[in-house]
Amino acid sequence: MAFSTDSSNKITFSANFVPLPGGDFPVQNIGQSGCLGIRIYDTSSTQVQFCRCDGSFLPGNILGAFFVSAKTLCFSSAPINSIYADNGWEGDTRIFADIEFGSRKSAEILLSALHSDYNDDIYSATLAEAQGSFEFAQILGINQSKLKY
Repeated sequence: MAFSTDSSNKITFSANFVPLPGGDFPVQNIGQSGCLGIRIYDTSSTQVQFCRCDGSFLPGNILGAFFVSAKTLCFSSAPINSIYADNGWEGDTRIFADIEFGSRKSAEILLSALHSDYNDDIYSATLAEAQGSFEFAQILGINQSKLKY
């Protein structure tokens, strides 16, 4: 299985971040013990940051912050080939990752969805966390009751 849940409702799967070709998206490799956390620190270019399992972030000019599924997504060993953001209509920013497990490349997985008001560049942490957890659970086929908020 690409992921699993345990008695503490922690969702675990194998993945490791690598930058996009050409340096368009400066995602840093956070190693095999990173937890998924995303901070939007430049809303004009929609760049992101990732947290470590202790909750600390790489430095940046933070405009909004949230953890997907309350910091319960952790990563171990296989590569994420690319990660990118797509600016949708009405302020949506959807962050995708192209994940490979072993020799089989998966479809694009929606990691999270952020929603901002037209007049507010600060993202709603509550909405982003809930939306990201729900959509991630839907795509992976996880019962939403397994997720912590």
